[in-house]
Amino acid sequence: MFTRLPVHVFVLCIGLAVFAQPAAAVLDFEDLPLGQMYDLSMLTAAPDNFTTGGRNVQLQPFQWVSGMWTSDGWAQVQNGGMAGGFGNEMATNNVNLRFGLPAPLGFLRFQFGEYGGNINMDIDGTFLNFNNFIDVNGLVIGSALITVPVGGFGNDMGVLAVQGGFFSALTIGGQELWIDNVDYIVRGDFDGDGRTNLLDINPFVLALTDMPRYQMLYPGVNLQYVDPDDNNIINLLDINPFVAILTSGTGSSSTQTIPEPATVVLVGLAAITLLRRR
Repeated sequence: MFTRLPVHVFVLCIGLAVFAQPAAAVLDFEDLPLGQMYDLSMLTAAPDNFTTGGRNVQLQPFQWVSGMWTSDGWAQVQNGGMAGGFGNEMATNNVNLRFGLPAPLGFLRFQFGEYGGNINMDIDGTFLNFNNFIDVNGLVIGSALITVPVGGFGNDMGVLAVQGGFFSALTIGGQELWIDNVDYIVRGDFDGDGRTNLLDINPFVLALTDMPRYQMLYPGVNLQYVDPDDNNIINLLDINPFVAILTSGTGSSSTQTIPEPATVVLVGLAAITLLRRR
């Protein structure tokens, strides 16, 4: 005898299967107090920005489907499972949330529950105003592909992913929109800790010189999305793009850049190691 699962439970199970694929960092709002309100209107004492998972999130005005903008929106930490996750989630009402993420990203994904009104999304300055998430499924922004593998037809929960290419910023908001589990992978993050910094140099050199050992030591790293030049091959051509990410400082939570001599040392060590193994 078979038992038919409710639709929302079925969608949740599919969403969990999609999220079974590992990502380096996840913003799940669990470090925020339940019930906390964030208010863009400044009519209350509620703050208009917050930090979660070490990342700053800023409230911004929302554009209605008519094209008019409003600054009267709010966001709140809730736990009703509206986005299909567990524990805390973020409800948005006529407001956009701009996530301060490291860059460049190769992958980003989040769970959503969308139950009315329109949606705003901005990726690297490309602003989108649409009715349902399925409307942006298959859209390419720059060299990044947006997919909606679960849900997105309105009055439902699902998953949205942005993958491939290089992108650095996400803004998302709605009128009756809940989001949860914003996870991402940074280009050059060879140790899989959610940022690209000096600690990635040794894993990067190991990936260049001994890929089987690298994969044994870092089994959770998705090389497709950390690959510095996005050609799905880890080789000498990745050295310059990797150094560029390191020296920009954008791939880390730190604002300090790596001094130029360190980049020369990195390239030299990688080249010497490769030559010795050939």
